[in-house]
Amino acid sequence: MAHEEAWSAIERRLGFEFVSDPRKAKFPIPQVPKGHPKDRPHPCPSQVIPPEMARDILKYRVIRKEITPKRLLHDKMTSNRRFLMAALDGSRHRKGLIDVLKDGDWNPGIASPIVFTHDGFLLDGQHRIAACALSDVELEAPFTVNGQWDTFAVTDTNRGRNAGQLLGDVPYADYCAAAAKLILPVIYETERTEWSITKASNQEIYDLVHGWPFFHENWEGGGTWMKEVVGAAASRIPLSPLAASTMMALAAGADPFHVQSFLDGLKPGYSQGFPDIGERGKDPRFLLRRMYLMRGDGKSKSISDLERRQQVGHVRRAMQIWLDFQGGFGITELSQLRSVSEHSDLPDVWRADEVRKFHREKVA
Repeated sequence: MAHEEAWSAIERRLGFEFVSDPRKAKFPIPQVPKGHPKDRPHPCPSQVIPPEMARDILKYRVIRKEITPKRLLHDKMTSNRRFLMAALDGSRHRKGLIDVLKDGDWNPGIASPIVFTHDGFLLDGQHRIAACALSDVELEAPFTVNGQWDTFAVTDTNRGRNAGQLLGDVPYADYCAAAAKLILPVIYETERTEWSITKASNQEIYDLVHGWPFFHENWEGGGTWMKEVVGAAASRIPLSPLAASTMMALAAGADPFHVQSFLDGLKPGYSQGFPDIGERGKDPRFLLRRMYLMRGDGKSKSISDLERRQQVGHVRRAMQIWLDFQGGFGITELSQLRSVSEHSDLPDVWRADEVRKFHREKVA
């Protein structure tokens, strides 16, 4: 058995390590009928999955490319299937799948099937299977076998989905997807050199947005955090960098009141409450409200990669200054807030290590 400290969060919850080799599974899944086309999924009737079968599916059929035997790997194999703790445990606004099963609220007539590939890997439905294993309550659900590897990325019309479409009913889905691309460099520990992961996969974006509760939970007395960001960005502040910095500050454990006050000071018409901080009493929020000066001559809506990088660095530094001041650490380099050289490292992300730790715990 591998060292337990190297296990993912979901493996620790389950108490065993993933093997990613369907050939070793003890419980069989339905077979594709003879004569059925090899490139077509085949739906099967609903099946009752006992907890011991759920654990068997998770151990042997969850995709983990780094440990899958070489003879089972191929060029169409999709990325690892991740587990979102919020989907299993829920939040203060929504019951998680574990409690849904425990409370007897599961609807066995749910239309979405649990999908297995032709070679027996679990392609979709991992959260329902994990909830069955963790709740120790049997699950009834329809199956689909012979599922195609690109199922997750293609709609019923056979047209590829963009990340915003995949996020479903998450508020401001397109904005959330854009912010996720600016957070991923922090997850990969390249945040000082890369301002965005522009080629991020839909799966990476989906996992991050659904795994981080701040993208869909409300702030006290208001709407979602993204709604607060949109309101602040209305004063011509670039929305995606502001959203990414806001979400990362919350993930790093910032006081939500301090984050909210930062956003309030950026909203159009807000003119009171700037504390006397920094050089000549300038507040980083006050400086951010003039970020439209960074948009070239103002005649063109398109901006260069360098300008986008500068925007990310500008907002990131302002957030760091604000939160450090709230924590009583003092203000430095406020006069250099706008200086983000094309060849210099991007400013620090406030408590980047805590951001990465939060991601590991929420997106196992």
